[in-house]
Amino acid sequence: MKFSNTQSSLKRTPYFDRLRIIATIAVVTIHCCGKDTLAVGSFDWNVINAYNCLVQWAVPVFVMISGALYLGKEISFKKLFGKSILRIGTAFLFWSVFYALWRCFVTHEKHGAKEVLLTIIKGNYHMWFLFMIAGLYLIVPILNKIVENKKIAVYFVILSFLFSFLFPQMINVFGLKSTVLSNLANDFILKIHVELVLGYSGYFVLGYLINQTLISKKTEYIIYALGLCSTAATVFGTVWLSSTNRPASIFSDELTVNILLTSAAVFVFAKQHLNKPVKSDRSASALVFASKCTLGIYLVHPLILDSLKRFAGITNLTFTPLVCVPVLVLSVYVLSFAVSAAINKIPFLGKWIV
Repeated sequence: MKFSNTQSSLKRTPYFDRLRIIATIAVVTIHCCGKDTLAVGSFDWNVINAYNCLVQWAVPVFVMISGALYLGKEISFKKLFGKSILRIGTAFLFWSVFYALWRCFVTHEKHGAKEVLLTIIKGNYHMWFLFMIAGLYLIVPILNKIVENKKIAVYFVILSFLFSFLFPQMINVFGLKSTVLSNLANDFILKIHVELVLGYSGYFVLGYLINQTLISKKTEYIIYALGLCSTAATVFGTVWLSSTNRPASIFSDELTVNILLTSAAVFVFAKQHLNKPVKSDRSASALVFASKCTLGIYLVHPLILDSLKRFAGITNLTFTPLVCVPVLVLSVYVLSFAVSAAINKIPFLGKWIV
């Protein structure tokens, strides 16, 4: 592999926009795949589980896009805090209050003032992403120093792979057979204290590295093969663990080796095959606007999903999930896009809440 500097000359990268849209659809799919009421191993459960496992790369890919966009360039503290982090904060505050009020007045959940305040502070279930991405933005100046040297950046990703993905997953697998062995291995890892490379920072730096790397056909096919095998491991590993009443997160958590390899394969495919420039100005504008609406779609889609269930009785089990899940995903995405697009058109407000 060789590093390319051609990317810096481009004003906008088409595959970021396309991949952001696809990843948003994948996130909507994840939240449309609730299967708590189904018997594990039933046909409907297996169908919904398969849909869910096939798109677990969604959030990691979002993080990789952010890493590719933010790293390797000069970003002032004023822009970092006054624009990026502030926008995350204002969006969180607006939608957290909105969802808290939705719970009080629409779903009629009984909460006192203290509970409502705690709900606002924590945010709705899907808003953890805003906390995580804001945390990554905070360490952008540090990570920028790391990626100045490509060898150190690769070293960072290797350490992240070992301590954030491989070792924790191995510990969880050990725990299936021996709690003593699992606790011993976990205690060893904790004593090393390599917090800098833990969490989603590995995805963040990996996105930058892939974006800056010229990938040979041979390497590309190897990455795809690993991604496909990892996707199969996610699907069948989740089925196996669920059928034995063990934590399915050992294979379905985003900080696992299999999800990491699948996410890398999706990102590489987008870079290699979805980066063709848009031919017309109208199409280019439409692509950019659709990409711009993705944060709003992410923030509003649980509201649409809940509304369809609450007021129209529509769920992923309205008819056979094999067809119902894609139909539900499309419906939620289109309605969420309409809401996000409308808010984006509002002067000033749209800029800060979606």
